[in-house]
Amino acid sequence: MAQFPIKNGLIQGTLDGTATGGTLNLSAATVTMPSSFATLTGSQTLTNKTISGASNTITNVSLTSGVTGTLPIANGGTGTTTKPSFAAYCSSSTTITTGGATKISFATEDFDIASNYDTSTSRFTAPIAGKYRFNVSIIVNGNLGANSELYFAKNGTKEKSVYYNVADPNVTHSIRGSAVINLAANDYVEVYAFNDSGSSRTAHNYQAYTQFAGELITP
Repeated sequence: MAQFPIKNGLIQGTLDGTATGGTLNLSAATVTMPSSFATLTGSQTLTNKTISGASNTITNVSLTSGVTGTLPIANGGTGTTTKPSFAAYCSSSTTITTGGATKISFATEDFDIASNYDTSTSRFTAPIAGKYRFNVSIIVNGNLGANSELYFAKNGTKEKSVYYNVADPNVTHSIRGSAVINLAANDYVEVYAFNDSGSSRTAHNYQAYTQFAGELITP
């Protein structure tokens, strides 16, 4: 074990390591720095090392290829390795009975990045707390009555209404809307349509014209 003082380099201090054949082995070394500033240049690899102190700055790190693992929410990350997002469509029709609200079935996924959407229940469950943006579009075969409504439900209770029309047209037409909803971890979101026309209506299974989609905006 030897000590190597470096006085005129970019690092000033004392390195305790093992010198073998002109190579300084720092695998178990101690780097002691004075209070003066020290600079590392070029490509550096730190494996299982700890950088401590009150004023350490690392710049020009690629967040795409240079960082692995999960950045905690407290440090500006999402707390997950992938950003939750999904889109699904009506692959089968839903009968919207009169006199109440009916959950619309979006039984086939276009995509589901973090596997948080359940096609069997047409339900998105938030993996982490945050603000989520949701979009919905359906096709119905007639008016839904004077209190026609399309809304997002959180945990089974109406949260955001995106369509309310006392003059809902009595022809096949599209109903759509979007909303930002604040969710806690494990809250779930579904889509409901309210019909009081006096007759059952059908939400059609058109892939190109129907969608229930959502994404995490910010934790």
